[in-house]
Amino acid sequence: MAERQKTALVCGAGGFIGGHMVRRLKAEGYWVRGVDTKRPEYSQTAADEFITGDLTDIHLVERVTKFSGYQGNFYYSTPETMKEPFDEIYQYAADMGGAGYIFSGENDSEVMFNSATINLNILRCQQRLNDQKKVNKTKIFYSSSACMYPEYAQEETNCPGLRESDAYPAGPDSEYGWEKLFSERLYLTYNRNHGIDVRIARFHNIFGPEGTWCGGKEKSPAAMCRKVAEAADGGEVEIWGDGEQTRSFLYIDECIEATRRLMESDFLGPVNIGSEEMVTINTLAETAAKVAGKTIVRKHIDGPLGVRGRNSNNDLIKEKLGWEYTMTLEEGIRYTYHWIQEQMDKQMKVTILGSSGQVGAYLTEYLRGKGHIVVEFDIVNHDSQDMTRIPNINLTDALNDTDFCFFLAFDVGGSRYLQKYQHTYDFINNNARLMANAFGELHRYNVPYVFASSQMSNMSYSPYGVMKRVGELYTEAMKGLIVHFWNVYGIEHDPEKSHVITDFISKGFEGDTVQMLTDGTESRQFLYAEDCCEALEIIMLNYADLKTQDKLHVTTHNYDTINEVASIITDCFKSIGKDVKYQPAETVDSVQLDKKNEADPYILDWWKPKTYLERGH
Repeated sequence: MAERQKTALVCGAGGFIGGHMVRRLKAEGYWVRGVDTKRPEYSQTAADEFITGDLTDIHLVERVTKFSGYQGNFYYSTPETMKEPFDEIYQYAADMGGAGYIFSGENDSEVMFNSATINLNILRCQQRLNDQKKVNKTKIFYSSSACMYPEYAQEETNCPGLRESDAYPAGPDSEYGWEKLFSERLYLTYNRNHGIDVRIARFHNIFGPEGTWCGGKEKSPAAMCRKVAEAADGGEVEIWGDGEQTRSFLYIDECIEATRRLMESDFLGPVNIGSEEMVTINTLAETAAKVAGKTIVRKHIDGPLGVRGRNSNNDLIKEKLGWEYTMTLEEGIRYTYHWIQEQMDKQMKVTILGSSGQVGAYLTEYLRGKGHIVVEFDIVNHDSQDMTRIPNINLTDALNDTDFCFFLAFDVGGSRYLQKYQHTYDFINNNARLMANAFGELHRYNVPYVFASSQMSNMSYSPYGVMKRVGELYTEAMKGLIVHFWNVYGIEHDPEKSHVITDFISKGFEGDTVQMLTDGTESRQFLYAEDCCEALEIIMLNYADLKTQDKLHVTTHNYDTINEVASIITDCFKSIGKDVKYQPAETVDSVQLDKKNEADPYILDWWKPKTYLERGH
């Protein structure tokens, strides 16, 4: 008889350590569900099922903590009798970042509230599930931090190494550290009072590839590698304070190995997982410079510093688990530096025309997360960014100084909006003017760009489709790239322009019955906005290898009727205890006249969508 496959839930699976743990568990043969507010930024998740959601929402936590079968059916209705607890939960999810984020004081309330709420939700839901199923098999790992140690024990640079027993009397130097200390005690109380099997580790400055390296939330090894990579040989590198503050840093692979050993042991912890190789921040900078083959000039500036000295004492983990770190700081920095250099080589200055629109807002955040410099341009930001104003010196300046442009700006909305406005003078005039303006500047400065067209561009009876076809003709003449969107959906902030999925969801929250525009029999292809962003970045990075005539249809290549969409959303509402009915109209679709185009599959050689329609809701 085949051995049963073990199951694991990784909370914070879109983050640095969580993403690495997902890969490790999959390599060991686990079935893994990952959950986070975002997908991994620098690689595809290895999880069998990835849920995009906020763990401060207890209704989401109630669902994700239940294993519903190896087929991965989180988004389908499954009888409660078929659901069971996971074998293991790895809890990395937290509101956190580097010193610039943690010690500024500006984020303290969010850090404490969000992180504490996540841990309270996980433990409460696991307890309820255990009581419901009358089992108690789930082992939960909680990732604490060396930031929970008291400030008074870290006032000297020559820190002898923090022992686990040094935690009390308590006195962390940040609210982040206080929350970590509180949550350690929270997990231990649920172990004592409810028998939940827990493991707790205190991480000491974990670093390595695929960690945040820009944007303000990066840790010091990544920040130093980036600063050195940005500096010329012999150039300046900024260091906060005098640089004599000390830390120890542990490479990610070592952290994952130690965590797995802890989970396989009978030791609850808390236990340090860190390196005992303590260095000054000045030495960290020089190590990055050595790896880069550069000489640097250290420029000391004011900035958040944290404690004066911190180091890990590993006596307890050696005694209980027989674990010792093996990689030197220089070896880990070498791997990390070269990975960050690769990311920087891909970095571009990107102007997004229509940056506040549905796709534009997602794309702005996505590209910044990937390290690109993003210039936003949208009338929502300021009247000076009105693209129908000809000439517009701000548009000229933006396109004169950019590496790439995404032309997403358009006066457009969902079926309700198009049905009402696409035959009006203002609709046609606005789109004609903004296209003439933008294409003129793109041509003037020979900017490489992508024009966002639509699968409706061949529908001559639709003014919207005709206007998109005009944009395609401009792009064909200028040798740009044309991308055809097929019903991209995600969060939208303008209810008048919302597309069908957002429209159905928002109206479902407003009432119990939603009147549909049509009989719902028309079929559409839908694509989640995050998948769309990934496709657009891939197209940008491979721009030189693509041709104007390439058919770049960004879609799932799967059809669903509007009635099927309504049914899926109905099930989603049922999962949170709300009954919503969708009432089809008697009329057929009058926007696309149910004309059914076929998407060209060429894009699938470069990119494939990850999110099923059920998951994107």
